[in-house]
Amino acid sequence: MRPSRSILLLFGLKDTEKEALEKSAASLGVLHRFRVCGRVPRSEFPRFLLAADILLIPPTLTFPGSICSKLYEYLAAGVPIVSHKAGANDEILHHGKNAFVISSSDKREYLHYILQILKDPRMASAMGSAAAEDAKKYTWGARAHMLARLIRSAVH
Repeated sequence: MRPSRSILLLFGLKDTEKEALEKSAASLGVLHRFRVCGRVPRSEFPRFLLAADILLIPPTLTFPGSICSKLYEYLAAGVPIVSHKAGANDEILHHGKNAFVISSSDKREYLHYILQILKDPRMASAMGSAAAEDAKKYTWGARAHMLARLIRSAVH
């Protein structure tokens, strides 16, 4: 995919965020390359995630040990992830393996990794596959087995 032909599809935004983004994109002359859906029903999330070329986890207010709620869904989608290093995300996301993890707040760093993913389909595919494989470690069933092993080892 050539970045010059990319379309950015955003969903899950509040109406005020959607309006601000559309206004900003229009002022830059790139509104025709955006599709902003706003909020979508939870049942529609998988369809949007699986259609994506890249999934972003932008900087948000976090506290030590917190994990972005969408992280597990993003991993399971098997799509390359670009994420801000925050909370405990870096215990799950591994830079260059299942995601690109950004430690600065520089938007150009996001752009750098987005373009890298778009320009290298092989790397993007490998990263998405690694993410999907890692997602298997975090299912409820996998967590239950891990806890059961932990309890058994403590009892014996």
